[in-house]
Amino acid sequence: MFARELDSQIERSQELYQELLTECKGHLGDEKANLRIPNITQDMIDKLRSILDQVIYSVFETKVKSTLSPTVAKKVKVYFPIGESLDVFNSMLGRSRLLNLENSAPRTYKIIYEAQPFVSHSKWLLTLRKLYNQKHIKLVRVSKQFIRATGLTTRRMPLRGMQQTSYKNGIFHVRIPVYRRSAKSGQNIRTGVTTEYLIWFEFENGAGNVLNFLDEAIKQVSSLAHEVINAL
Repeated sequence: MFARELDSQIERSQELYQELLTECKGHLGDEKANLRIPNITQDMIDKLRSILDQVIYSVFETKVKSTLSPTVAKKVKVYFPIGESLDVFNSMLGRSRLLNLENSAPRTYKIIYEAQPFVSHSKWLLTLRKLYNQKHIKLVRVSKQFIRATGLTTRRMPLRGMQQTSYKNGIFHVRIPVYRRSAKSGQNIRTGVTTEYLIWFEFENGAGNVLNFLDEAIKQVSSLAHEVINAL
């Protein structure tokens, strides 16, 4: 995988993220996640995992493949190692014929080793692996409602009448002004009361906020993949 190809793959991941963001914003009022939301999420998980696997295959091609017979090289299954312990990490390197990587390409090995969860103490790689292995992504929509007016109450308002929507850190903030009908004029008059909603989407398996994780995962995969490719 060359840098230009890698950039193209990362760009596609970012495009998928924007599609997901748009889809989520368009279905904030749905009690259940729209089917396109988990589908796009699944596509992103698959894409990010694929990028890492293609990167490690580039390492295999550059450092190992020429030392093996064509028959043996063809049979080797190469996957980016993600280990919760050194033993698991080494086992995965061994299955990909990369166990000698520390000696043959110390700089590349160091980058991959330091990205491991048992070294970095970051869980994003483990979460990505878990979601990828899960195959069928399930999401839940979470909503919290607030009434912004001291001493006043109002009935629950439908989200289809939403007026203002903002987004930050994986959470949509929806503000809906509340109106009352004037007995005198028959017109709707704004009361000064605002119904506010915080809405976000989470992985059903407990992996947290969908948009937050994927945003961070794109950045992490991009950084890690470029480091490995540049070290070859």
